[in-house]
Amino acid sequence: MTHIPYSPDPYMQPKKTNRTVWIVVGTAAAAVVATFAVVLAIGWFLVDGPGASADNVDIEILGTPEGRADTGIINRHAGIERCEFWDEQMAAGDRVSLMGPDGNLLGVTELRASDSFRSSLDDQGTMTAFCGFEATIPDVDTTAAAYTLQIGRYEAVPVSGEELRRDLLVFHVRGTFDVLANAEPIEVYTPEEG
Repeated sequence: MTHIPYSPDPYMQPKKTNRTVWIVVGTAAAAVVATFAVVLAIGWFLVDGPGASADNVDIEILGTPEGRADTGIINRHAGIERCEFWDEQMAAGDRVSLMGPDGNLLGVTELRASDSFRSSLDDQGTMTAFCGFEATIPDVDTTAAAYTLQIGRYEAVPVSGEELRRDLLVFHVRGTFDVLANAEPIEVYTPEEG
């Protein structure tokens, strides 16, 4: 075997290839793709978060109207369905707003009279011994621990993400006997387990 000694003559050097250039280009392209993937992952985490879910929040409000002459009146001619409770009046069309933990508005809808409200009317269709309203707020991220729900003229009520994930979130509006029991004006109804 013949040995070729090193020579400064460029014609005697081993031939260089473009392999180094392709390695550098390939590494740069891989870095760009990896950076893009990391940016997408961070964006997903900030917007949706792990385990995020968009649920419809179905709400029902129940209560007994106050026993005065103007209580529980439904004015069918004007299309108004309303009840007057101890603290406030509530009517179909009242605004329902859901705020997130940082106070941002997540959804808005309106109350509507429930079927149970309409079925409890007297023969004239003007008085009821029972009031029920309902609402649905669509596509709510229910993964946070705490939210605030504003119903009509009532003060905002704190609710948990767990409560929002129920099939139906039921609120109780206080009447005379509830005032004597020191109940809140409006609160989440939690059925007793037994």
